[in-house]
Amino acid sequence: MKKITRNLLLILIMLIPVFFLSGCEDVDWDLLEIFVQAWAEEEGLYKDGKYSPYPMVQKVAEDTVGDITHKKPFIELDGLDVMRDMEKADALAEEALISGDHNKMGVAINMRPNDWQLQEKDAVLWLNSENSAAAQNAQDKSDELLREQIQQGKNCVSLHIQRLEFRNDVLKRELYTCKDSNDQCKNLEEAQFTTQQELQEIYATNTSPFCDN
Repeated sequence: MKKITRNLLLILIMLIPVFFLSGCEDVDWDLLEIFVQAWAEEEGLYKDGKYSPYPMVQKVAEDTVGDITHKKPFIELDGLDVMRDMEKADALAEEALISGDHNKMGVAINMRPNDWQLQEKDAVLWLNSENSAAAQNAQDKSDELLREQIQQGKNCVSLHIQRLEFRNDVLKRELYTCKDSNDQCKNLEEAQFTTQQELQEIYATNTSPFCDN
């Protein structure tokens, strides 16, 4: 009821200049006065036969802005901002993999610290840099984030399959561009072999040791 009253009042406020120009009848003004008085009393802005003009205008403005900013288009706009941040982080992570830039990967992770996919990319980047300890650390963080999602009700086996398939895809792309025959490519090949082997076992049994812990 308050929302309808407020919207009608705003319309009437906008129509006041029209009333002045059109020379409306006294009965029109009487109705307008009754309407405004009823609304003001409802909002506590009319006491002892007197209005509080500034609070009235402030109240209408605040409530109207509140209604507008909580409507669906504005909520969707917030969602678009989140999507843009996600896209920026993904783009940075991809650039980091291509250039071998750990600082750039760090910026991407800081933008989305709860994203296990970025931790997976970070692990592959460290493998590319022949730093197995740092790669394992990134994998451990990916494990932690995955378990948090599982605790929220996500299916462990399905989520772990998704993670391993994602890891395999990133490793495959890195191996495709790997030109060296030294430990850099060897680390990537071993990681991909282990990932594919684990995936085959889960496909066959629909179970995962990761989900038993």
